[in-house]
Amino acid sequence: MKRSFSITVLALDDCYFFIFINAGLFNYPLLMAADILIYRSNVVPVGQDQVQHIEMTRDIAGYFNQTWKKVFPLPEARLDRQLIVPGTDGKKMSKSYGNTIDIFAEGPALKSAVMKIVTDSTPVEAPKDPQTDNVFALYALLATAEERDALAGRYRAGGLGYGDAKKLLIEKIDERFRSARQRRSELERDPGLVEASLRRGAERARGEARETMRQVREAVGEAEIFAVARGVLADQVDLADALGEHASGFDDNRFETAAAKVAAKLRDHAERAGMIAALGDFNVSVVARGGKHARREVVTEIGLEGVCLGGGSFA
Repeated sequence: MKRSFSITVLALDDCYFFIFINAGLFNYPLLMAADILIYRSNVVPVGQDQVQHIEMTRDIAGYFNQTWKKVFPLPEARLDRQLIVPGTDGKKMSKSYGNTIDIFAEGPALKSAVMKIVTDSTPVEAPKDPQTDNVFALYALLATAEERDALAGRYRAGGLGYGDAKKLLIEKIDERFRSARQRRSELERDPGLVEASLRRGAERARGEARETMRQVREAVGEAEIFAVARGVLADQVDLADALGEHASGFDDNRFETAAAKVAAKLRDHAERAGMIAALGDFNVSVVARGGKHARREVVTEIGLEGVCLGGGSFA
């Protein structure tokens, strides 16, 4: 696993802008894998678009098991019968797309969301294809097989407007989630009960995570890890010094001062991090670029060997 931390320095007129790009932006699949593996999960419920993340998690777990000792199960993806839930616009339902229907909404709020579902312009009296309609697709997720067949027959017979179909969907949503709404209302009136439940769950999760890390440290040899990690931290501090040295090569005092501040910040962060969390090569790129006319460019790449410990990171 490689982690990269880059600093881009833009010189525009008399101002210098330091842009920090965290490698975590590109490493979401690794973060997801960590969430799964820390609890030694066997089955992970996901959508179809997340299956590739489970495959990457299996690869990481398998690599660790083969390299050190079998600690992690190889998790399996569990897919529901409906792989993708359509949103009000027909795309995958997602908050990012703004096309969701809140299951806890009721009354005017629920009606407003359902009535926004996109449909075609087929007249009321004309037959309609239920397999291409967003309203029917959502209704089918909540209805019984008999109810689905009955509504599909009304679609194909004609005489059913999309407005009436949406009303049927509202009724079905109300029916399915009514008890959940009532339970949520009860919990909102007793926040202490919710907090107590969350604390119990958190403690149980911490216990599983501690046991996983105990097994990991036992597998790889804790003494070796700490020895290597101390060397990595020393290399981080050396990196901060290297940045300061490169900065001194510029005639512009303002740039030198700004770059020195960056070096100091890196040094401070490395000291506070204590032990970095990285596997394999830790590549650091430092780039200084001018605006329209580049004044100077410096690229430094330092490869560091690290070991996965947790408890802080360089980025």
